Amino acid sequence: MMMEPLHTYALTGAAVIDGHGGPPVNDSTVLVDNGVIKAVGSRESIVIEDNIPEIDLGGHFILPGLIDAHVHIVGVGSPELLDNIVESKYLQAMRTVVEAGKLLEYGFTTVRSGGSRFDIFLKRAIEEGTVIGPRILTCGLALGRSRGHGDYIRRDIYDFPEDYLKDNLLKAQLVDGVEEVRKAVRQLIGQNVDHIKFWATGGGAWEKERATDLHFTRAEMEVIMEEAGMVGLPVMCHAESVESVKIAVDLGVRSIEHADDDNGYELDDETCLKMVEKNIFLTPTLAIFYFDLEEGEDILPSWVRSLKRAKKHGVKILLGTDTWADSAT
Repeated sequence: MMMEPLHTYALTGAAVIDGHGGPPVNDSTVLVDNGVIKAVGSRESIVIEDNIPEIDLGGHFILPGLIDAHVHIVGVGSPELLDNIVESKYLQAMRTVVEAGKLLEYGFTTVRSGGSRFDIFLKRAIEEGTVIGPRILTCGLALGRSRGHGDYIRRDIYDFPEDYLKDNLLKAQLVDGVEEVRKAVRQLIGQNVDHIKFWATGGGAWEKERATDLHFTRAEMEVIMEEAGMVGLPVMCHAESVESVKIAVDLGVRSIEHADDDNGYELDDETCLKMVEKNIFLTPTLAIFYFDLEEGEDILPSWVRSLKRAKKHGVKILLGTDTWADSAT
């Protein structure tokens, strides 16, 4: 016989970290009423009625749910890009169910997708109670240009039909020109996504896909912003050059992802102040860059200075891992 879940209870004895920067509240009480936190404080400050069950969490910590603002839930079994293309999409979809459960188990109650073939449907399954997982902010397949970031199969090495690749890319859909961009955004809106994601630059997968190369024209980016703006959707922009960051900030995206620059250029004061004025977030995704470092390498000092400058001016910085290939879980 399945036990009915508790909706009203008191968690006692734990150290509470409220996320506002203050010291932990030791030997605390957290009172939950019908699934909603009603009171938090020291054990002495909160009265627990006799009919409310207590759960002793002495020796443990309670803190707000963690948020990963840049993750790819794609269910791949290997970090090798070629494997990702040829592997069964049914198998990958089933793996995302496990990934979602692990994210929640590790304390992530909300994640923001940076591009996934499966995130829209995984979110629906979680919301209907079929699957256990965090709240997912979805974008579906992110927008990338042909042969750009997300379209990483070398045509001079591998011979795949183009339609096959388009149907099997894990994170991207390929769009070229303003009308293809417009149609793609409208189709994503029809899939009820929470935001639009696009790659303004490359990602450094190979020599013709350098991280600092612009991958969309300004006109194409303007159409993304126009179409998303008409229905109130925020836009998430991958930008790995200072040039692309400035364009994206000027256009008013909701968040800038990465903001590094392999050529050593730095975010200037003016750009940082514009980000603050427009309430544009910055997601550095430092974890994935450290993960990719070769022995003896380090993060570019110019990028560190950029991030420090942004922080000094008050740019809001998000925690985002940019993880995939199950490295998040």
